[in-house]
Amino acid sequence: MSPRISRLSAVAALAAVASAATASVSTSKPAEPCAQIAKLAAGGTPIFSSQLGLACLESIPFKSDLAVSFIDEYSKYLQWQSTIEILRNPPPGSLSATVDLVGGLSTIRSRAAANLYKSQYDFDRDLSQLISSANDGHLAISPCSFAIGFGITTSLVSLSTDGVAMPRLYTLNDGRLLARGNNHVSPVALINGVGAEAYVEQLSSFQGLQDPDARYNLMLSNVPIGLAGSETNSGFANYGAFPGVHEFNLTYANGTLESIPLIAASTIGNFTSTTGDELWDAVCAPLPATTDSSSKKLKRGGNTTKVSKRQADAKELPAPSGYPKPVVKDPFNVMVGYFSEETSLKDVAIMTVSSFETSGEGIPDDETRNFAIQAQSFVNKAVAAGKSKIIVDVTNNPGGTVDSGFALLSIFFPNMTIFSATRIRSVPETQFIFDTASRSKDPETIENFRGAGFLISNLVQPDQKTGFDSDSDFLGPFDVLDVPSTAISAENNFLFGNATDAPINIFGKGGVLNGTEPPYNPEDIIILTDGQCSSTCTIFINHMIPYGVRVVANGGRPQAGPMQGIGGVKGAQVQELSTLSSIYEFTTQVVQNATDAKKPLFTSKELDAFKDHIPLTLDQFPIRLTSGSVNYRNAFAPFDDQTPTHFIYQPADCRIFYTPASLISPEAKWGNVADAIWGGKGGCAFFVPARPPLLFAEPSSTSSSKPASTTAAGKKKTQSSAHKAVGLLLAMAEGLKPQ
Repeated sequence: MSPRISRLSAVAALAAVASAATASVSTSKPAEPCAQIAKLAAGGTPIFSSQLGLACLESIPFKSDLAVSFIDEYSKYLQWQSTIEILRNPPPGSLSATVDLVGGLSTIRSRAAANLYKSQYDFDRDLSQLISSANDGHLAISPCSFAIGFGITTSLVSLSTDGVAMPRLYTLNDGRLLARGNNHVSPVALINGVGAEAYVEQLSSFQGLQDPDARYNLMLSNVPIGLAGSETNSGFANYGAFPGVHEFNLTYANGTLESIPLIAASTIGNFTSTTGDELWDAVCAPLPATTDSSSKKLKRGGNTTKVSKRQADAKELPAPSGYPKPVVKDPFNVMVGYFSEETSLKDVAIMTVSSFETSGEGIPDDETRNFAIQAQSFVNKAVAAGKSKIIVDVTNNPGGTVDSGFALLSIFFPNMTIFSATRIRSVPETQFIFDTASRSKDPETIENFRGAGFLISNLVQPDQKTGFDSDSDFLGPFDVLDVPSTAISAENNFLFGNATDAPINIFGKGGVLNGTEPPYNPEDIIILTDGQCSSTCTIFINHMIPYGVRVVANGGRPQAGPMQGIGGVKGAQVQELSTLSSIYEFTTQVVQNATDAKKPLFTSKELDAFKDHIPLTLDQFPIRLTSGSVNYRNAFAPFDDQTPTHFIYQPADCRIFYTPASLISPEAKWGNVADAIWGGKGGCAFFVPARPPLLFAEPSSTSSSKPASTTAAGKKKTQSSAHKAVGLLLAMAEGLKPQ
């Protein structure tokens, strides 16, 4: 059967399912669209036409007064987003679009107050698009009415003949045929009458990654099976909100035409609502509070990005299909190590790290430790087997637990100095938490705030030695690119690290991580990424680069020039809104308890100043908020304590496009990288001339610090001595400076 007939048969079958599903409930007077979907669901048909799905969503009523109150409360949580002012006026060279989050919310509020939205779904789409336009994966919101998702059955891939020539777009099925030697398949030339590449790039605009090449990769299935073994989620085939068209018309370069209908499915499980009003009650009405979270201990918020959770009792996952037999792997394929018999890889070890998510809800308590042990075990076995080089593949790595990133770093460069420099937004919404923590007297309460990272007396500056003499020395606020910010502080105080639960091989506290010298020369290490590296992944790479480790970026837009290896999220820490809600509930209860005991923590005047900045907890919101998050900490490099790494462009050392062979063989992908860097047989579509390493494995023993000072104008500015005087870590400047 020809590929053309295969495509049309699949599309026709899918369209028939959608048509039959809709027709099966047709009457002389059409039923409510939501009722049609409920009937289909009851009959075992989970898929329906996008027209029916959109009609149901647009029948959800809009309640103006509740929407206005929702915006008022959500705006207070948004004040934790660390980049608000910078997004409104990005520094030169930044690839981030100009976004006015506060102004955008104000506009949405005004429209809501004037009752200009026809449905809750229209309101939610406006809100979602505003938040997504920041292209920050740590900044997210899942509005209540997104109860139906949309998609198509066709994924696209971007393939080059040799990794250097400009790639073309193909359907995934055609790409696989091309990889198996069928040269009669044709690339996609147009989508809905627009150049295919330009159309995909436009669709990628709201994908939550900072770099346009990373966003372009996210739309495609260039790596159909991810490093952990599951199918990857192609952005072109899946949409959380209606993408604006009900079909995608593909025109192939050989003139063949194909129309692919958009389909829809419920995202809430059992769909039983028969009207828009019932659906509002089911997904948007506030849920009754079931627990008193004020009595719970606080947890440290989000060193992780949002990735799927594993159950603590989950069985070990099978090894990824289509990959070589693993030499070492952790139970959940977070880290898998391979040896290959391919000629270009015979002396190369391959370590894949699909994420750094090793702690959190639903994850075994020992996973951070186990990840570190397995990673070290593989490196040791690779060295013993005579593998003189290693590729660390972090393709599509969304980040995770920061301790795991530092643990892996310390396996390659043991006993080094780890640099961490962050700032937090210093506004009443955040100051209320820090001030309450500092003024609390109860030991258990203090311990709760310390564990959650809000006890100023426990914080350290990047030198890992110097604290803050007073609350104001930390809270400022200091003007940093117009952002009211805290002083620079390290995200982690590594002296308090726990070598048993989260081993990191620094300060002699590595525990089971007991290496004493680097197992590989820096020039024999390559980090492979597709640009989607985010959060902890960025921390890991940015600490490897200064030693001379090279980064290779795969894929991206079909154009000449550099590509960032780190194009996902460069923020240092995400905070879930649910975590912030619990923190506010806990903090207000602490304040109230002190007042009731006639030992108030604040004066009435001080509380009045905070009053309008303390939001309702999420369970008190007038409209349910499914989930959301903010980028809580900006990260900074040693050479610049004013511009967050969020806004610094870092080209990879080498850029290689995906090839047909790499589509069906991970070893072909790794072989292309090895040949380009070490073998002299391949090449880079773009390369940055090699530079000498800037750091060496010996830890720095020199550091000093100076306190903050005040300018003559009275505006506090942080002196960067403590930030910059971290010995040889100053050399990281060159590795992170814009090119």
